[in-house]
Amino acid sequence: MFGGLLAYGIAHIGGALDAWRWLFIIFGLITLVWAIVLVIFLPDTPDQARFLNEQQRTQAVDRIRSNQTGMKDNHFKWDQVRGVVQDPNVLLLMVYQLTFSIPNGAHTTFSSLVMAGFGFTRFQVYLLNMPMGAILAFFAIGSSYLCSRFNGYRTIVGAALSLISLTGSILVRFGPNQGSRLLGLWLFVAFAAGFPISLSLIASNVAGFTKKSVASAMMFFCYAAGNIIGPFLFFPREAPEYASGFLATTICFGISTLTMLVLRFTLIMENKRRDKLQQTSISLPPEQLELSDKTDRQNLNFRYLY
Repeated sequence: MFGGLLAYGIAHIGGALDAWRWLFIIFGLITLVWAIVLVIFLPDTPDQARFLNEQQRTQAVDRIRSNQTGMKDNHFKWDQVRGVVQDPNVLLLMVYQLTFSIPNGAHTTFSSLVMAGFGFTRFQVYLLNMPMGAILAFFAIGSSYLCSRFNGYRTIVGAALSLISLTGSILVRFGPNQGSRLLGLWLFVAFAAGFPISLSLIASNVAGFTKKSVASAMMFFCYAAGNIIGPFLFFPREAPEYASGFLATTICFGISTLTMLVLRFTLIMENKRRDKLQQTSISLPPEQLELSDKTDRQNLNFRYLY
């Protein structure tokens, strides 16, 4: 939202450099400075959190103990690396991440060109990005509220966001007039609110420090790969409709919606299987596993969130 207003102002900068170059330079520098701040001040574990007192650190550790995802372990474990590629839940989340990152890369590169194709001027396009940012903020805040307020809604919200973006993608391509196509482009951004949901599912459902680290890295790999692939699906010869590009994004959103629903089903069924298994077998007491470096697959006391 504020980025659109800032872009509008930057677009009026004169000089040897084009306005779009200034956009990349300024936003890139802001990102770089903030990354340095995070490296310096963001703690790796509750014990290193200087902004917490002793009681708060204990409470933070107790929270980790209760969800059984384990504390930081500096030993790299290859068996946990293999566990990532053998875990269907992680693979499904990687597919989800990839299939909404492809449209993200396309949207980042081509949304302004698409709006210009609707008949808007360059400066109008910058201003029209502001309501798009407001809509994205609405989806992000709304989805976060639903996921935190109601148990078992993360996968449903993730699927719903992809479905909204799918609707937007269809509207952009087949909308009968300029207004409907612009509305479709605004709805298109709903998928971006699914990014923190996918990361939260990894954080909550992957135990074992090495396994979680590798799974998180693979998620970011899929994010980067999708953003690289996306722009190549929009062919300049098809401007301004970009028929092939929006067909590809529609397919991606359909896959991401289905993937999230399949993930929900597998997590629910696995929890039920573990409940039945614990009724007929003897497992280690939960307190012996709470801060261990066991993976979610090794710890039968572990229950998945969906």
